[in-house]
Amino acid sequence: MGRGEMAARLWCSVQRCALSRVQNPIFSAGSRGLKTQKVVLTEKIERLGRAGQVVNVAPGYARNKLIPHHLALPALDKYVTLVNTQLKAARPHLLEETEETKSETSEEKQLKEIDAVLKRLDAGKIVFHRHLTGAQVLYRPVTKDDLIFEVRRQMGVELAASNIILSEDLNKLGEFEVELRFPKGLTMPGGREKLFLKLRIRRK
Repeated sequence: MGRGEMAARLWCSVQRCALSRVQNPIFSAGSRGLKTQKVVLTEKIERLGRAGQVVNVAPGYARNKLIPHHLALPALDKYVTLVNTQLKAARPHLLEETEETKSETSEEKQLKEIDAVLKRLDAGKIVFHRHLTGAQVLYRPVTKDDLIFEVRRQMGVELAASNIILSEDLNKLGEFEVELRFPKGLTMPGGREKLFLKLRIRRK
């Protein structure tokens, strides 16, 4: 994969459960008596579909395999639009497009923009100011929504909740690093495998 085939943001995260079918968890929407769930694929999957395509699968297969492994998202309008927009920008060869391939100059420009965004996230730090309760915990914890808002305000970078891995809200003063999740194939600054958002919570 060429470095020009990468995108500067987001997508993917959701949850769990067990496979409901073993041999073939993919069923047609019209199959009598079989429940299916629509998902949008974020990666090409053999005998299932291409990246960006909406397909019907068994609910258990979606919950246990596709969604937790970031291979698909529920086929809500916002996710379908998000996945296809990112794929079009990052890996146009994975979509069935009629447009001509972008020139190398455009790819180089895109790559520079992507690198600039990732480097900004890597080098920067966002700061919060919070009041404390009598128990020395934050009167108002820092949530994913707070992180998204402050990254946009302080860094000028747009993130989605699915980009942020935060198991619980932050409720103490101090310095923190929150892991960020981006599409597969995206090269992180310094060749690292993961990128972390650095933040500091100070007393107001």
